[in-house]
Amino acid sequence: MKNRYNKAEIYLTECTHPNFSHLKYLGLDTKCDPNYLGSSVTLKWFINYLGRSYFKKTVLETISGTMSELCAIEQNYIIDHNAVKDPTFFNMNGGTRNSSVEDKLIDMNYTVRPVAPVAQEYIEKCIEKVRPSLRFFSHSRSQLISRILCMIIYGWTKYDQEQFEYNKYSYYGTCKPEDLQDILSALSNVGIADSGMENIKITEQFMDDLPSDIVHDLFKVQSIY
Repeated sequence: MKNRYNKAEIYLTECTHPNFSHLKYLGLDTKCDPNYLGSSVTLKWFINYLGRSYFKKTVLETISGTMSELCAIEQNYIIDHNAVKDPTFFNMNGGTRNSSVEDKLIDMNYTVRPVAPVAQEYIEKCIEKVRPSLRFFSHSRSQLISRILCMIIYGWTKYDQEQFEYNKYSYYGTCKPEDLQDILSALSNVGIADSGMENIKITEQFMDDLPSDIVHDLFKVQSIY
């Protein structure tokens, strides 16, 4: 069952400094935090440069739904305001009306790693759960397990993504294709993820057991290319 947000907000952050009053940012806030102004790196730079008091946040719409549905609504706002191309907006990315949130989904061409202690501890706990199901255990295998776990947790908590593509011929550090297959079998044995036809699918058991404090903000993602 997908995560559903009973309340989230589409918001507009505007700069009130007389020299930069034209600058603004459109975003989605799933925590409905009045102190949250946005995730844009450029926006954060201006907040540090000018001072937080020169920025105000206005809630444009209160919404609910899955993360995919919320992101689709956010995209529509970004498109309607031409926020990506308009130089007065801090928004640096956004889709087109013909695209969907599915375009944002990640796969094994990305590396995801935990950047918060609570996430690191949870990943280590999961690795220890997987370890007995492997024929042999090594540091490189541990790293690959961590990468897969981080990927599925990030994808699920951010995009409600349940399946992830992989290619058995891809380069996964020092691991060989057979290492990946052993790991996928072990993940299946402990009820974390099933695999087949070059797809990794999270089990409902893992989704249901995932602690509520393990969220995508605790991870960092980047492309390996």
